[in-house]
Amino acid sequence: MWTPSEVICIVDILHRYQPVVVQSNVMPRFTVHVRDEWLTIPCKDATCSIKWLGFEALKRYIKNKPDNGGIQHVKEVCFAVRRCQGFGLLDNDDIIEDVLEDNDFVEL
Repeated sequence: MWTPSEVICIVDILHRYQPVVVQSNVMPRFTVHVRDEWLTIPCKDATCSIKWLGFEALKRYIKNKPDNGGIQHVKEVCFAVRRCQGFGLLDNDDIIEDVLEDNDFVEL
């Protein structure tokens, strides 16, 4: 089944709708809440794990804080990832494309 962003309806001269499938190579992105910040994380490879998404969000969080956000080593941080809509807890070993959709909001 095609998602709405992949189907465009074209109206011809006789006002008939003709669905046209458009392949989109748009890179998915996710908004991740870490402590007091919301970070947009682009995902070049949606076959990465939720754990990767969490570490990427932590790296960006630390990068934007003058004192590293009080975090010394990213790899030593333990975290859980939860969807903001429905509050579903995600397993760190899950594959992103299996459990999230483009533009989803999650929190660490």
